Amino acid sequence: MGSDFAATPPGVCWVINQLDITQVDGQFLREWSETGEPRIIFNYRDPRDLTLSFVNFLCGKTGRGFSNYNDLLPFSAILNSKATLEETLAYALADRSFPGLGDYQRMLWLLHHPNVCKTSFEELVGPRGGGSAEAQGSGLKRVFEFLGVTGTEPADLAGRLFNPGAFSFYRGQIGGWREAFTPALQRLADDRFGEVMQAYGYE
Repeated sequence: MGSDFAATPPGVCWVINQLDITQVDGQFLREWSETGEPRIIFNYRDPRDLTLSFVNFLCGKTGRGFSNYNDLLPFSAILNSKATLEETLAYALADRSFPGLGDYQRMLWLLHHPNVCKTSFEELVGPRGGGSAEAQGSGLKRVFEFLGVTGTEPADLAGRLFNPGAFSFYRGQIGGWREAFTPALQRLADDRFGEVMQAYGYE
């Protein structure tokens, strides 16, 4: 964040899941607003699946047991002190300081900005992640058009887009919250995310 947008090498876009506009220098935003470069792709995920995924990540339940971001260690300790998955999820949904879950409201500007390409995890993950080939192809086509990519078809990239061995994955599948959330947890999720669920296109 100490560099200008112009320092981004040519042909490189930003793929982000958060950019808190209240924390970004005004000159930084002015340069991007005036030039449109680099291109920005905003990728988001169902907040219920994100909660489940983040809880598993912080508890070390990933393919490589990775969960040690220094600034998140206090939350790892809290979650690992809970006896059940339901208790860890209930804590994550109830604690307003739990990392990541407040980003949906703060990132609405990205969702609405006309010069930002919006994609979802569910759309791009494809059949190997529990999605569909049709949605993946449609999403990739939109990204290609946004970036001005020519000479490549979505199908050429689709098979390489999902990496089941990603260090942060527990399962990397969509809809896992449906198996993990009890009615009580669903009520907590509705209370936490209700006002943004519709904006992001989730039920």
